[in-house]
This record gives sequence, C-alpha cells and structure tokens, in this order.
Amino acid sequence: MKKHLIFIQQLDQRFWGSCDEIEQAYEDVFPHLSLHFEVLKFEFNFTKLDHAINQLKDQLAHMKGEIIIYFLSHNIDFNNFLKELVQYKEKVKICIPIYGDMTVEIERWHKAEEILKGWYCHFIVASHASKKQILTFANIDQDSISILRHPLNKPYFKSNTLIKPLKESYIYAGRISYGKNVFQLIDTFHKAIQINPQITLDIYGHVDEIGNKFHGISPTIDDMTEAFNKLIKNSHENIKYHGHVTSEEILMKYKEHEYFVSMSTYHDEDYGLAVAQALACGCTPVLSNWGGFKDYEPAHLIATEIDKNGIFTFNESKLLEALLRPKKNDQNHNREYALAYTPEQISKNLGTILNQCFNKYQGQSEIFKHYYLSYHRFKNRPFMDILIDDKILKLYLEIYKGYYE
Repeated sequence: MKKHLIFIQQLDQRFWGSCDEIEQAYEDVFPHLSLHFEVLKFEFNFTKLDHAINQLKDQLAHMKGEIIIYFLSHNIDFNNFLKELVQYKEKVKICIPIYGDMTVEIERWHKAEEILKGWYCHFIVASHASKKQILTFANIDQDSISILRHPLNKPYFKSNTLIKPLKESYIYAGRISYGKNVFQLIDTFHKAIQINPQITLDIYGHVDEIGNKFHGISPTIDDMTEAFNKLIKNSHENIKYHGHVTSEEILMKYKEHEYFVSMSTYHDEDYGLAVAQALACGCTPVLSNWGGFKDYEPAHLIATEIDKNGIFTFNESKLLEALLRPKKNDQNHNREYALAYTPEQISKNLGTILNQCFNKYQGQSEIFKHYYLSYHRFKNRPFMDILIDDKILKLYLEIYKGYYE
C-alpha cells in the first residue's frame, strides 16, 4: 500500500516572492511523487482556516495506512493545524520544510515548543549551513533533519541557447538592502572598473529595509531609496540599475551575462534561489562564503569578515582580486550541476527523505530561548551580546556559526 502524502498550501497572505516560485515549481514535482505515494494537494485560504482544518480532519478519518503531512507553503503557521489534530499524533507524521531560519518566525517556533512535542517530525532545510543553524536552535536528532535543494521551474531547463557578451559582464538580482551588501558591492565594482573598463554590472531588484532591525540599523525605506538612487546616479556608466523585472525577464537577463554576483551576508541567507537560476542559465557564480552559498560547488567564494559595527560583510580586497582575475566556469558544467534542481531529481530526493526516520520533537535549545528573550527585550537589536550568569554570550556569532565557519 502506498503511503499517503498530503501537501498543505496556503494561497493567501504571501510575502516572499522566491518562496512562491519554489511552490510553483513543485507543481512539476507532484506527478513524479505520485508513482510512489498517494499524493493529495490540500489548498486553503487563511480566512477559511477553521473550515480547512475540519476538511482535513474528514480526510484523515477515512485514510488507512501511513500518512505524512507536508507543510509546503512558507506562510503556513503549522501550529494552527497541529493543535486541532492532536488525536492523530500516532497516526500522522509531520514534515516541515524550514525556509530561512527560526529567527524569522520566532513567535511561531516559540509556540511550537509545546504544540510540536509528541509529534513524529522530520525537518527539511536547503543547505548544510542551515542544518547547522537549526541544530543550534532546536533539540533535533541529526537524522531527523535532511537537506533538499529547491526545484526550479521548467523554463530554466527548456532552452540551451546561451547569449553571452564579449565583456566581463556581471549581474546581481535580488533585494537591495544592507544585509545583501549591495552598496558595498557597487563601491568595489567602481574600483575594479577603474582598472579594467571591460567589467560591467547590471542590478535588478527593489530596495528594502528587511533585516535592518536585527542589527540596530535604523534608516527608513525612504532614506535607503534616496541613498541608493544617489549612488547609482554617481556611478560609472558600466554600472546600471534596471529596477524590478518579472521572473521570465530575469531568466533572459541571466543568459546575457557571464557571471552572477552576490556578496550577501543577510542573516536569513539559507539557500539563494537566484544563484540556482543563474547557474541553470550558464552563469558562473561569484558569492560570499556565507550561509547556503557555500553549497554551490561551481561558485567562486569570497571570504566574509566582521566589520567595525560587529556585523558580517565580505572581504573587499578578495572580491576586487576575483573581479580583476576572473575564473569562468564551463557553461555546460554549470548547467549539469543545475540539473540537480530538476523536478525529476527533486522528487527522487524527496521520496528518499520521506522514507527516512521521523522522531518525536524534543523542543527548543537554550540558545533559542536566549534569542527569544533578547528579541523581546531588545527589539531594535536582538542579535546584540547579552549577559547570562555573569558571562557574555555573543548571540549573533553563536547562532550563525554554521553560516561563517
């Protein structure tokens, strides 16, 4: 008898565009999983949550055999479901993909301390760095957490036509924020272009202040937008800002560039969907040695370091050296590596994971509890060092060991 596999998707109250793209890509994963599981897609809107939970109860009551619930959407608060499904604790196993890290949904995970206890769980993350970080935050056995890359949409694998220019062209696509280090990135490219005027940088994305509060950075979105526009206005003609474009448009832009560059040290950088997309289009990645970026085998990694404010950033001299002595990967090698993101391969890997062990959840770690207290006591800078039992705990460094080591 096939196992029942229920994918739960919330259709409203979405926030992260990259997570939406990942969910869309799973539409191509489902048919392959259906060969080995009885797959059920369970979609709902938050405004009808109670009705959705009752519907799910009816479904579970009539199912026989092993059942796995997979909370696919990044915007679902799984606590709302599990506290109403207590009678199914011994019958149903829970699979929770963790997008980003636990600092982002700190309240959700605080509630989960009690609600998840007793459930047989398996957690999925997107990189080795993310796995280390989650193991720091939660009392989870090593074999109860697996690494699974996110799938890419089919269009990234349909065309083999790669249109690459003669110039040493770089593209950055993503949020323009302090955590992503875009301002410093532009400064470094200025220095590189002065030495080699063949270098170009095209920037796509929108300005935002997400993540500033974790480090006590206070500029408003208006201040940041004004500063960025001024920086672009005074930039070399080889550095161009194109604003936000659609996913279809960015696919073509990747194919027009030799290199994808990101020096992000954003605290939630667990994966980097744009990197995978650029790889599939033949770009050579030049990345900070941070978080999920470290898992990209064909990438050229730039060392990270602590700046004067105690925040991670990239080593500018190392990036400048890389820009002036570029190492281009073979495009076919990049695309072969990217085949690991096809729906077929993802479904195979996920099928293996779902047949692994599910252990009862044991709750959060002491580090998580320290962070939760800091988050409420110091809302303007929860990553600050805190005093515990007459000892200083460098919370930021402790939480993100797996990201920078």
